[in-house]
Amino acid sequence: MIVINPSSSALNFILQAAHTSAAGSMQVAWRNITPATPAYIPESIVIASNGTTSVNLISTPAAGTYSLVDYISYLNNDTGSQQISVRVGSVVVQKVILGVGERLEYVEGKGWTT
Repeated sequence: MIVINPSSSALNFILQAAHTSAAGSMQVAWRNITPATPAYIPESIVIASNGTTSVNLISTPAAGTYSLVDYISYLNNDTGSQQISVRVGSVVVQKVILGVGERLEYVEGKGWTT
C-alpha cells in the first residue's frame, strides 16, 4: 500500500531524460480519507510526462487527510527506452527502464509490474 500523508509530501514521477518524439501517458487513481470522518473520496488524473521535470501526481494532502494510492500506470509512447522514477517525497519507491510500448503499473494489493 502506498499512503501519502501530510508529513510525507507528494507522489511524483520523473523521467531521467527528455522524451524523443512522444510524451508518455500516466493515469493515477487514489482515495482520500480523513480518519475523523471516515469517508473515502475517489480521485483520478490522466496526465502526460513533460521531459525531465518532476510531475506531481498526488499533492501533499491537507492536515488530517491521507491519500491511499489504488492505481498508477505509465505507458512509454516514445521511440526509445526511458528510465523513470516514482517518488513519495524524497524517497524513490520505484525505478525502472521501460522499452518502447512497455508499461509500468502499480495496483493496490498486487504491487508493481512491467
